Amino acid sequence: MADLRFPPMDECWFTWLFRNGQSRLWVQSLDSSSPRELPGTENASHPFWSPDGRLIGFFAAGNLKWIDVDGSRLQVLSESFVGQ
Repeated sequence: MADLRFPPMDECWFTWLFRNGQSRLWVQSLDSSSPRELPGTENASHPFWSPDGRLIGFFAAGNLKWIDVDGSRLQVLSESFVGQ
């Protein structure tokens, strides 16, 4: 059985916000004074944490994608009709 880990609420959180007519994912460490936008998350919808708490999954542009919480790696996992 996998050990599910979600970032404790006192460490990091994410949200999606609309800017210039597009939704985008943002993360913020609670020890930071400002959130930062995750690149490549334009038109993101239905975001969720990975079981190990290191990635954020989301739907955009007809694909299921994931991105590292630090924004360093964005990957398309598969095509999807969900979230369109």
